Amino acid sequence: MIRQTIASLKNSLAIKSLLKGLAIGAGIFVPLASHAQSHIFNAGSTGSTIRTTTGLGSNSPQTVVVTIVNVVLGVLAIVAVVLIVIAGFRWMMSGGNEEKVTEAKNMLRAAIIGLGIVMAAWGISIYVIGILGQATGTSIT
Repeated sequence: MIRQTIASLKNSLAIKSLLKGLAIGAGIFVPLASHAQSHIFNAGSTGSTIRTTTGLGSNSPQTVVVTIVNVVLGVLAIVAVVLIVIAGFRWMMSGGNEEKVTEAKNMLRAAIIGLGIVMAAWGISIYVIGILGQATGTSIT
């Protein structure tokens, strides 16, 4: 019983000393890191200076999100159209083989459903972004 108590005290002392060491280390290194950041971005500068220093664009975050959504949905729509063309080609080249025709029909059906989902996602995203733009008073084109 006494040995367990001594062992638990040693463990708690080890934990306390570890926490003290972490606190001291954080107290030393966090201000140094923030000081380094102030030199990189020229503390107190305008947004344009930070933009030129980091090489970032001047678009708002809303515009960037809308652009990313449109590009992703556009790529998915192109993939769906390519799959429709491939399914049509397979159907035409099936040579009357019922198994190949069935595979082509299934592929065509899946591609059309996928294209419908992409178009619905695009419409929903445009609607939601428009509503959020009105709610926040921003105009996203």
